[in-house]
Amino acid sequence: MGRFLFAAALLVISAASALAQSSPGLVYGQVPTAGQWNSFFAAKQDVLGYTPLNSEGGTMTGRLVTYGSQVSGSGFRLSPGVAPSSPVDGDMWTTTSGLFVRVGGVTQGPIISFTFPIDVTLGGTGATTPEGARTNLLGLSTTTDTAVARYNGTTGAFQNSVVTLSNAGVFAGGSWNGTVGATTPATGAFTTLNASGAIAGAGLTSSANVSPSANDGAALGTTSASWSDLFLASGGVVNWANGNVTLTHSSGLLTIAGGDLQVSSAGTNTASVATLAATQTMTNKTLTSATLTTPTLTLKQSASPTPTASGDVQWNTTNTSITVGNGSSQTTFLPATSLATGQARLILDSTVLRLLPYNGSQIVINGFPQSVPAAGITLTTSGLSATTTYYIYAFMSGGTMTLEASTTGHTTNSNGIEIKTGDATRSLVGMARPTTGPAWVDSASQRFVRSWFNRGVKAGSATYSADRSTTSTSLVELNTEIRNEFLIWADEAVQANFSGWGLQTSNVGVVKIMLDGAAGTVIAQTAVATPSPGTTASIAGVINATEGYHYLTLCGLVTGGSLTIFGTGSANGLMTSRVF
Repeated sequence: MGRFLFAAALLVISAASALAQSSPGLVYGQVPTAGQWNSFFAAKQDVLGYTPLNSEGGTMTGRLVTYGSQVSGSGFRLSPGVAPSSPVDGDMWTTTSGLFVRVGGVTQGPIISFTFPIDVTLGGTGATTPEGARTNLLGLSTTTDTAVARYNGTTGAFQNSVVTLSNAGVFAGGSWNGTVGATTPATGAFTTLNASGAIAGAGLTSSANVSPSANDGAALGTTSASWSDLFLASGGVVNWANGNVTLTHSSGLLTIAGGDLQVSSAGTNTASVATLAATQTMTNKTLTSATLTTPTLTLKQSASPTPTASGDVQWNTTNTSITVGNGSSQTTFLPATSLATGQARLILDSTVLRLLPYNGSQIVINGFPQSVPAAGITLTTSGLSATTTYYIYAFMSGGTMTLEASTTGHTTNSNGIEIKTGDATRSLVGMARPTTGPAWVDSASQRFVRSWFNRGVKAGSATYSADRSTTSTSLVELNTEIRNEFLIWADEAVQANFSGWGLQTSNVGVVKIMLDGAAGTVIAQTAVATPSPGTTASIAGVINATEGYHYLTLCGLVTGGSLTIFGTGSANGLMTSRVF
């Protein structure tokens, strides 16, 4: 009995261990009956909920899921063998040739790993390639083999050596070789694009140029199948014969370059280019045998036109003249009222020089008559230096007559007008010399403002304010206060005159009118004797001087004793001059 209880306990322990997932509910000391033991063993199958497969095989009634492949091995293995003699749909097997599967009563395979390009065997009825010949069918987009098509695994696009189609079927670059819709297409040609052989749907999109296979090799449309519209972007260019003639767009404008636009038929609308019934502007056109009926003709205008083409007529707005080109230069035609010139005079007006109209108002500047304003034009001493002789020139500044002072001399232009040397835009109107300050001066003793036009006679004078003496036996200036300073033109002369009384104490004294001091040029002279109360010392002379600044003065010398020229009373010495 003891042995039976021990055996029963072992069974209970074993059962508890084996039935770890489903306990029969035994208690300590319980002795199961034979029926209970049978029920315990029968219940063990109920824990799995299904009948497990064994190595002999069986049929799965649910889904089989294996664990994911690891480095140590795959989650599922079909050991290679030989093909079954009578496979049924759904059978899968492997051999040393690859993987096979039975689908729809047909064995597919071997399904093997492959590398690009993929080769296929072409042949059969109507084949253009010999039976058994092989050609590259599919290659990678990164290779340069001769595959008919290529596949890009990253973008999903298919392409051949010259055409790229995106994964959306959009033309993405390259060009087609061959004729779309050809009966016998060339290599790489598309025989149909849709049922009617045309591009349908969203149309053809390109990010690159579309061009014919050769220059002048294809037309855009035909006489019976024309395109409806042509749309070009802003700045678009229509280019004929590689730039021979171009039609270029800019905002609101079409420009033809490289050639002309010829209209072969007469215009019938007033807005037509070929019709001149409306008011229009013709530029650089030649009218042959034209008849103008009561026309209003407006010439091309500018402030200083310089036409050179023969017969090119332009209007000068600066001097109201007509300028005509003669083939290499210009000829100017002036109104009859503008032929006078030199109708001005330069004077000193208070502290400024002023050029005023005189017997008219016309002077010629840069080859054209210009009118001196009624109020004249002025010039200050700003920026000038004292005791410097300046030539005064008139010029046009933006249509306004202006004066300038320059130390540059003058020359006679080919048209007879005196101009600034080297600059025909400046016409000479005068000469002036500022004194200390600087300041413009035109006094009896300093005639420092001269007009080029309408000069007249310039008279000067100066006197001694006291008796002036010398004992010098060489010629010296008796005193500077008697000087007559003046400006003179090259074609003028100066007349000098001195009147007064002199006294020589002994021997003989001599007085002389000198041009530019004791070292200058003698104009006239006389001797002064010794009798008391004195001798008349009146002398005069005329001389031509070089153009510019000069002065007259009285100089003297003695052979002994002293020489005196009176400067007081009614006999004081007087020097006068006349520039003419």
